[in-house]
Amino acid sequence: MSIARQEAKTRDLIAAGANVIYEADFAFDGIFVKVDVLARQGTAWEIHEVKMSTSGKGVLRDLAAAFPDLAEAPEVRIANIRDLMLPLKKRHVYRWQMRGSHSIKEVLPALVPDLSYDGLDIAGGGMAMLAYHEMCAADDPERVTQIRRGLLAYCRLDTWAMVRVLGSLKAALQQSGQQA
Repeated sequence: MSIARQEAKTRDLIAAGANVIYEADFAFDGIFVKVDVLARQGTAWEIHEVKMSTSGKGVLRDLAAAFPDLAEAPEVRIANIRDLMLPLKKRHVYRWQMRGSHSIKEVLPALVPDLSYDGLDIAGGGMAMLAYHEMCAADDPERVTQIRRGLLAYCRLDTWAMVRVLGSLKAALQQSGQQA
């Protein structure tokens, strides 16, 4: 899908009154932006990046230091980063199907059984790194397109998996009577 179509899809969802948009795309100051979750908060929008680690905080802090006039934007994102592994590492949430692991590949079928990496051409982080390397070295445009599609499908599912795991964790909290 072209960048223009991706932006139009997000604009259409906003115009239709959506309060939460997953995998939103828009332009800001001439820069194309992709976010995991765009959530309406009153008259403003919050950006949420859903990851299985908080390692992105360091990169965002470096950006804030490098561009002090734009530092507020990374700081807002840093405040919205949640480490989904933490409750899993601490075993606050555990299912036997996770086999003692907090890897998304084990957590996903245990917490969100309707999603699966099965059937993807690229079905894991290691495979994705190798595929990206192959794509960068490839001379055949058809092969580049094939690998790119596989990488995008994997990344799309990986992002959606994090969003769904977050929803499962929030539901578990609500069932236990705690607040998310």
